[in-house]
Amino acid sequence: MMIRNRDKKIPSFILILFLIASFLFSIGFWAAGKPGARYIFIFPQTHTKQYIVESRRLPLFPFQGKYEKYVDELLLGPLSEQTSPIFYGGTRIISCFERENILYVNITSDFIYDNAQTADFKGGVNLFKKNIMVNFPHLKRVELFVDGKTPFDESV
Repeated sequence: MMIRNRDKKIPSFILILFLIASFLFSIGFWAAGKPGARYIFIFPQTHTKQYIVESRRLPLFPFQGKYEKYVDELLLGPLSEQTSPIFYGGTRIISCFERENILYVNITSDFIYDNAQTADFKGGVNLFKKNIMVNFPHLKRVELFVDGKTPFDESV
């Protein structure tokens, strides 16, 4: 009798293994088909004081890191019509790193020279920080530097 009982367990064991393998196989195909993580981008409208929200998918594991990839996309500007970028000109990242849940971003000062008369630099910096905090809520704060210096020194 033990032999018959054992014979019934082997086919059910094979069936369970087959189900687990097919489940893992389908999860692998599902994960491979996803284009990346979804991020939110907030840009100002050109003719009003309202904001437009864009959604983009970025790679899950970019070679430069998730923070730098996001900031790079943010500095590239919007895809939608009738929206303007946060910073004009050829603003680029000098450095971007996270330490103890604080993101340190150093960008070039190219945005200062583009529209110095009409630009709202403080509003742009606040919107820049808001974009990052919305997408990475675990960060305590964002420290922005322009060519290694703080853009608005409140201590002066």
